[in-house]
Amino acid sequence: MKLVRGSVLIAAVALSACGGGGSVVAPPVYDPLVAPDGSDISSVIAFAKKGGTIDLGNGVTRYTNTQVINSKKYAAWVDVLPGYGDALVSFQTDDQGVTYTMTGDTPTVVSAPTGVYTGQIELSYKQTSADTWRVATGNVSVNLDLANGTAAIDSIASNADNNIEVFGNATVSGAQLASNTMTMRMRDGAGTLLYDKTGSLDGKIITGTDTSAIVGTVNATDSADGYELNGGLTTGYNAACTANPSC
Repeated sequence: MKLVRGSVLIAAVALSACGGGGSVVAPPVYDPLVAPDGSDISSVIAFAKKGGTIDLGNGVTRYTNTQVINSKKYAAWVDVLPGYGDALVSFQTDDQGVTYTMTGDTPTVVSAPTGVYTGQIELSYKQTSADTWRVATGNVSVNLDLANGTAAIDSIASNADNNIEVFGNATVSGAQLASNTMTMRMRDGAGTLLYDKTGSLDGKIITGTDTSAIVGTVNATDSADGYELNGGLTTGYNAACTANPSC
């Protein structure tokens, strides 16, 4: 599924009485556009929820909003699991690097099932210190094995310039996932291998009303060439792929 970010202005229609007992519909009155404060996650979430929604599948909904306010572009999106609430928040200004932040409580008891979780990954990156920031989006799967305390992550994200594979194994401790040995495999737009970088993953297992999900962030830096990569992933439990991993 291709990610499309948009914006929706929410209008309030006011009715007023006029002479003779009739009524007229006043022109729409739009909510004032208030720029979000990137240092305040509640402000970013409120801004995102003034926009539209995207069904990410497997029970997860994304709220997304992009606006230009006082000549500055703001984009925010938040992934929500019903029954749990806000889980992953993303924020960007003026096409610079995107920040990805997990939010909400980390469960003390894991009630999620072992199996395959599928969803979306998004990566914000630049390959050198002089490079411009780019965003790549794609699909991700997490094979969660609670008995052995492991999670195998496999994903690929792309844009016109690059294909990026993020893969590796994470350790599961309670509801938390962690790895410092994730591979970020960089390819050009045609798929030719460029190089690998090593990075980290932090994630958590959450459960909502009807399903469970895994959310997380990935990061990699290399001071030698100025490489930077930040990313966020949101997945939901996929019963079909758990029954048939080759799905």
